[in-house]
Amino acid sequence: MADNVELARQIFDEAWVHQSRRAYEQDYADDAVIHDPIEGALDKTEYDRRRRRFLRSIEILDLRPDRFIDGGEDVVVRYSMRARMRGPLLGIQPTGREGTIHGIVIFRFRDGRVIEQWQSWDTIHFLRQVGAVEAEPPAQRDSLAGWEEEPTGGHPI
Repeated sequence: MADNVELARQIFDEAWVHQSRRAYEQDYADDAVIHDPIEGALDKTEYDRRRRRFLRSIEILDLRPDRFIDGGEDVVVRYSMRARMRGPLLGIQPTGREGTIHGIVIFRFRDGRVIEQWQSWDTIHFLRQVGAVEAEPPAQRDSLAGWEEEPTGGHPI
C-alpha cells in the first residue's frame, strides 16, 4: 500500500527530522507497541519519552531515509544519520565527537495508524566512532575467526 509508505515517510520526517511529538499523538494507535533491542517493548508514550531523551543526548547533523520498502501493512525504512554525542547516552558520558548511525525501522500499519514498530541501529559502531567505547583489538575484528572452513560439497547450512 503506497499510502502506508507515505505515512511512514511522514512519521519519520516529523519524529526525527523535525523532532515533533505529533506522530505519536496522532499516527500511532493507542495500544501501539514499539520494540527496541535495548529498551524492550514500549508503549507509544514511553517510547516518545525515551526518544526525546535520546535527542537530548545527540545533535543530529544530517538525517536521511535511504530507502522505503513497501510490504503492504509493513513498511521498512533504512536510514543514515550523522550525529554528535552531546549528552549522556546509555550511561556513557558525552564526548562531543561525531559519528554515523545506520538503522532500520519497521512500521506495521492498520487502518492508517501504526500498531507495531521494530527498530534497530548500530549502537556499538556509533559509540566506537565517537570515542565512547574502545574499539576491539585488531585480532578480534575478524567476525569469522575460529569458524571452520566450509566442508567440501556445498554450503554448511
